[in-house]
Amino acid sequence: MAWCSLLLFQDFGTAGSPLPLGRLLPKVQEVARCLGELLTAACSGRALPSSSLGPLGSTSPSAPVWQQQTILMLKEQNRLLTQEVTNKSERITQLEQEKSALIKQLFEARALSQQDAGPLDSTFI
Repeated sequence: MAWCSLLLFQDFGTAGSPLPLGRLLPKVQEVARCLGELLTAACSGRALPSSSLGPLGSTSPSAPVWQQQTILMLKEQNRLLTQEVTNKSERITQLEQEKSALIKQLFEARALSQQDAGPLDSTFI
């Protein structure tokens, strides 16, 4: 089944009620598969075969523009995610450095308090 010809809401019953979830699941899976193919094609920079596009793919002159927009959107999302990962990585590095400094201060404070307290004042709480 070609994904462009797939309409989830075309199969309403005679009373206008939606299909049961069990009958919609295969259609949702088909849409997900087709979106995966589209994303794979967009990321690899190749066009989808016209057989994957269904009847609308061969008649739609805006498909290349749409594909370009999809590629640009994915590139922008990739850039934003990369920036977010970079920022979080820098924050993790900063927190690890602060943690190391605090641990060092803790050991230094313990060493000083043990020197000041002397051997007779070693009570555990």
